[in-house]
Amino acid sequence: MPPLPLTVTRIYIPKLDYTVVSKQNEEMRLASLAIFYDIYKDEQYKSRLTRKSAMTALCMYDRDDVDEAQKTPGDYPNIDLLFRVYNQGMDLEFEVEEFMPK
Repeated sequence: MPPLPLTVTRIYIPKLDYTVVSKQNEEMRLASLAIFYDIYKDEQYKSRLTRKSAMTALCMYDRDDVDEAQKTPGDYPNIDLLFRVYNQGMDLEFEVEEFMPK
């Protein structure tokens, strides 16, 4: 898993009105926070979820979680999203909101 970005408050996909992670209204999903932020910061993906970036992200998750997500759709919504992006060939911009420490 990539390093944890401590300044991120929310990762959001506007086109789907989907929040991947939000520190304000849900328990932290640390793996998703680190993985999606890593994709966001990687220049080759240009802050987009595509087939290529979705596959990269899926490879960063724990293999057992990915296998379990395939067996029980809905239990791992962020992994489900990555499979959807990959299978449907989607191209989605996503945003990362950060606070700046003083």
